[in-house]
Amino acid sequence: MSQFQVRRHYSSEIYLNEAKELKHQADREGDRTVQAMQYLEAVLYFTLTGNAMEHNRVDTRKVYTMYKETLGLIRHISSNFQKNQHSLSCENTDRRLAVLSLRCQSLLYLKLYRLRRAEVRVLHKSLNDFQKSPACRVLSHPSPPHPSNYTLSSLGLFSYPSPCHSRSHGSPGLNGIPSPHSTTPSPAGSVGSHSSGYSSSELNVCCSTLQSQNSHSSCLSSGLGHLSSTQYQPTVEIPQRIYNIMQKQNVHLTNLHMCLDLWEQADYLIEYSGSRDFFCALDKSCGHLTLHSSFSDLIHYVRAALYRLKEGT
Repeated sequence: MSQFQVRRHYSSEIYLNEAKELKHQADREGDRTVQAMQYLEAVLYFTLTGNAMEHNRVDTRKVYTMYKETLGLIRHISSNFQKNQHSLSCENTDRRLAVLSLRCQSLLYLKLYRLRRAEVRVLHKSLNDFQKSPACRVLSHPSPPHPSNYTLSSLGLFSYPSPCHSRSHGSPGLNGIPSPHSTTPSPAGSVGSHSSGYSSSELNVCCSTLQSQNSHSSCLSSGLGHLSSTQYQPTVEIPQRIYNIMQKQNVHLTNLHMCLDLWEQADYLIEYSGSRDFFCALDKSCGHLTLHSSFSDLIHYVRAALYRLKEGT
């Protein structure tokens, strides 16, 4: 089959066999540019295979798989001439092949989305219903304790006991702090010194306490910030069923996003790669390729582009 023909009565097996043959030829091709063209032709026949399966009312899941695998193939092979497409030394042929590849990928992503569009509506309704239901609620967390209630030891930092709270001989009061009426030793009644009230070892402890607190003050503030930013963030309870729905919806919407993103990449490459005249001439002879174009339009357009590239026009 030397010419691209899009006929619905062709069986998918005919297109599939031709696609495999073109791919095998491309695998053996030594010239990189010729190889890229042959791979792109193979992609067109794989696309025709999926298109024929779709019109023959084959199981939608099989059609989806065919388009998805075709997309994976073109993404793999196009990396050879896309990675240098912005380089000044890159040939015009490579840039134009990159544009054609991006157009094919974009419309294949759109097809994947459209094949699941009915499911997208169902998933969208399920997510909206969940958001409106009482089951979707923000879990309330207790407010973080006031910074004055934090201690260095509570944040995992080493600290010394305060001299005012240590060595209390009376019973502790509220929260473990000695009562004002407890027999805490006063400076005048301490043993060993009647002038300062503290022994030399106790003064060393006090000095080290102040130094430790000063050196860890920045750690304390950063620790508080970490606690407030991680342990007290609001969360939402999501049932497993809703989580699965979100994952499925994300796949479908990612396909739509990739379609639009790749189409814009192709537009940008045409504008800034010196290929505008080439594609303007192609548009005049084949008609503009848009996101509303069918696969028949895409194949006719890419076939004409490959012919021009082979002829050097």
